[in-house]
Amino acid sequence: VYKRQHLKGTVDELSLRISDARGKAIRDLAAPEDRREPGIRTLCWDMRHEPIQARQSAAGAGGGRGGGSGAEIPGVPTPLAPAGYLPADVCQTGGGGDAGPYVTPGTYTVALRVNGNTVDTKTIHIVMDPEVDLGGVQRVAYDDMLLSLHELQRRGTAMAGMLDEVYTQTIEISGGIGDNEGVPANVKADFTSFHEAFDELRVKFGVPLPAAGGSGRARFRRGGGDPANVLARISTLKSSISSFWEAPSSALVSQFYEAGPLLDTAMGEAEEFLAWARALAATLEEYDITLTVPPAGG
Repeated sequence: VYKRQHLKGTVDELSLRISDARGKAIRDLAAPEDRREPGIRTLCWDMRHEPIQARQSAAGAGGGRGGGSGAEIPGVPTPLAPAGYLPADVCQTGGGGDAGPYVTPGTYTVALRVNGNTVDTKTIHIVMDPEVDLGGVQRVAYDDMLLSLHELQRRGTAMAGMLDEVYTQTIEISGGIGDNEGVPANVKADFTSFHEAFDELRVKFGVPLPAAGGSGRARFRRGGGDPANVLARISTLKSSISSFWEAPSSALVSQFYEAGPLLDTAMGEAEEFLAWARALAATLEEYDITLTVPPAGG
């Protein structure tokens, strides 16, 4: 779904907000800086819910995406973009396992927002491919299942990011605390227990996370074969169901009802662990050792 707008002057913020028939905002598409200048500007919506903003390892070095270098070859004309093509910063697709599910066919409102104010709205109608035999109660159940998995994945991804921040620091601290004569033996023992417990917990969230620069699909695949990685099970299940426009098999439905409670349990364990980490951080601070833990609810 494309929206074109003629800008008479540069604006600080330009975005599209997609809302469903009940008025609930389901997607915000922000124009990058180079598309907020005077001229005809285009944004497109892939008809999906808001993607998950995956967090990457604080310890990983950034790298570019794979693919061609884009360098021009002397004497060879640069090929034109195919008809209908728009750069990735215009058509914001979410991509990979982090992408949101497709919206349910129906009526949606697209609001054009400039500097935080709505200046225009249009109504659009999303229709399903008539060749797809998925409607009625089955479609409602299908959408509800995917949205539930997407929200579970969102929560799990946020927790994975917090745990990864602690993991990176824990590795650094463990490299020197044993030889630090200024730290009492009981504090060292507490840290060892903390580190061992962390090793049991972190695998459930795929921590350590991939290094920055990996693609969304690469992040999604990481740890998918580890049965202990509960977050990856959620991601894999979401992908399996969304890969086909048909009612999920009984096996997938069974996995759906198993996966949610598993992640909820892991999230509870992670919250308790982070509380432990905050208490330990206060103790370590007495010996000039810094362990920064994300705040509760962060």
